[in-house]
Amino acid sequence: MLAPRAGRGLGIVLTAFLLVITTTRIPVAGAIELMPVLATTKVGRHYRTTVPREVRRLLGIDKDDRIEWVFEDSKVIVRKVGNVVKCPFCDYDGELKEVRAPWKFGFYTVKMFECPRCHGVFNHYYGISPRTSRVSEFVIRVRPRA
Repeated sequence: MLAPRAGRGLGIVLTAFLLVITTTRIPVAGAIELMPVLATTKVGRHYRTTVPREVRRLLGIDKDDRIEWVFEDSKVIVRKVGNVVKCPFCDYDGELKEVRAPWKFGFYTVKMFECPRCHGVFNHYYGISPRTSRVSEFVIRVRPRA
């Protein structure tokens, strides 16, 4: 699993991703809170880091997606930014109108949207499969554009 690489300053570099689920102690306002560690990454010389595969799968992050780093309650939260849902009728990817409150269908969270450009209505299904732990996402058209 670990293999030395020549020409590197530190000598030993992980060549395969190793998922370690442990707990770490994080001081939170005078108390110590235990949180599961999903993965560990290294910060490079330009302060860059890689988003681990497990985190990418959980958040549905793909190439060219934007993520934001939020500091909240003495914790740093990483989350995907922006509207990733496009209108299936006209490919509009701006702000969509949510027609009704989200609901659950199996392991999916379903949201009904209306496109402000073409007025098409569609359901967006998003969830993480309990069997494969992969993100599953699709759109079903409900009402064609007016």
